[in-house]
Amino acid sequence: MIEYLCYYEDEEKKRMKKLLACLCVVTLLAGCGGSGNKSESKTCSITQNGMTLAATFNAKDDEIKTADMNVTVPASALGGVDLSTLSDDQKKMMQTQLESSLGIKEDDGMKVSFDFKDKDIVVKINMDFTKTDSSSLKKFGFGSDTDMSLKNTVKQAEKQGATCK
Repeated sequence: MIEYLCYYEDEEKKRMKKLLACLCVVTLLAGCGGSGNKSESKTCSITQNGMTLAATFNAKDDEIKTADMNVTVPASALGGVDLSTLSDDQKKMMQTQLESSLGIKEDDGMKVSFDFKDKDIVVKINMDFTKTDSSSLKKFGFGSDTDMSLKNTVKQAEKQGATCK
């Protein structure tokens, strides 16, 4: 009888060890699976007061890491100026005015460029949320962890009339 109990106890221990090993493997596989580190991008666009904003947000695990924005300002919004006739100095002055009115300032995490077309000025803003200073992020409506959520950002943009896909 004692031999049977010892045998039974050893078999139980072996089963428990196998079960524990299986659970560890399953847990490791689940941890390495696709549920973590999910990358996602969404593009939202809206037109207001003649200007068009298109923003592509790139997120990892729902936290926005970078954003690429294009703001198209028509010449009609600038008094109907023929943009093709502007000198480099005039373009630089217009850039400074647009930066000021849009509240943008280039820093380590924010790159800004201007493309003067015949009838539009396209302002390109590339933001790295991990490097951009917090005051710049706040000007764009980002300032806390909840604001960095892609899901919340898309929801807010759609609430304000933007189309997101």
